[in-house]
Amino acid sequence: MREELETGEIDVITGMIYSEKRDRYVDFSQTHSTIFHSIFIKKTDPPIKHTNELKGKEVIVQESDIMYDFVKEMGIENIITSNSPESSLRFLAVGKGDYALAIENQGLYCIEEMNLTNIKITGSSFQFSEYCFATKEGNKVLLEKLNEGLEILKKTEEYTKIHKWLSGLKPHSKIAVYLE
Repeated sequence: MREELETGEIDVITGMIYSEKRDRYVDFSQTHSTIFHSIFIKKTDPPIKHTNELKGKEVIVQESDIMYDFVKEMGIENIITSNSPESSLRFLAVGKGDYALAIENQGLYCIEEMNLTNIKITGSSFQFSEYCFATKEGNKVLLEKLNEGLEILKKTEEYTKIHKWLSGLKPHSKIAVYLE
């Protein structure tokens, strides 16, 4: 989808995590949600408390996802990529890889929906990210309309009614815990 957006095949992605690197290729709206990421493990494995414990392990992430960028920047070499958060968690559930990184609420939803009884979250959320609309670089007109629409929603309180549809997740009330 990122490639289709960058080439102009599609006009907008409703949920993309902002990063400075990504901002070079696409334009981002104002933030419409905050996303929390977590580490998922097999229930039989000991919990981990620090992201440094990922080093030397096989880590499953969605290809082109912000977590892929995260593990690359950490210097993790044993990366298993998947095409979706569901696939990442399925891989982990069947023993492919040591850990999976995913959006916390999305991962919990997948575990429940797919009945993955042998995996769980370990530790606290370790990173929060700004979730935005993304448009092709330079599409200022569409970006302004999206930002204007978000402002109207927030001012009329409609935003609270539709927040879960914008983010694809339930609103999150946790405080993020940052691990180095």
